Amino acid sequence: AEALEMYGKGRKILEDQGRVDNPDLATLYLNMALCKMAWKEVDAGIVLLQKSRVIRQRLYGADHPLTASAYLHLGRAYLAQDLDEAAKEQLDLAAATRLKALGPDHVDMADVYRAQASVLIRENEIPKALALMEHAFKIFKRDLGPRHEQTQDVQAELADVYLGLGRSSDALVHLTQLAQSK
Repeated sequence: AEALEMYGKGRKILEDQGRVDNPDLATLYLNMALCKMAWKEVDAGIVLLQKSRVIRQRLYGADHPLTASAYLHLGRAYLAQDLDEAAKEQLDLAAATRLKALGPDHVDMADVYRAQASVLIRENEIPKALALMEHAFKIFKRDLGPRHEQTQDVQAELADVYLGLGRSSDALVHLTQLAQSK
């Protein structure tokens, strides 16, 4: 609550000064949106993320990594609201932008792969989702280590997908590794 209040004060100062195309304002909107979403106020978060995306597109262009961050967060918010087509559109923009700027094996791409896999699972395209999740897991494990929260989260999700496919031995490998790394 304190963080959101602080972000709100910063936003008001920038808006009152007429600094609407300011990178700090875009970041404040994004951070406020993440707070709102953590409190399950996803609709309010989406509005703030859309504002952040518009500012970043104007300031940096549609193909900038900071704009890609707005696409990614907006895609995740749409997923939380079961707006799969809107989520897919934003995640595809995030993927194309980050891929161009960072390459396929960058840790920031792993975030995109993981979110895209969620959409594919909902569309029952499990083999494609599995490939993205496996790639995300390899990147997270390589760059963040096996004990990092993101690595472990995607590893648990990967185990769930394997179980859903009836590949219990693959799931068991990941679940055993998770248990050993805690």
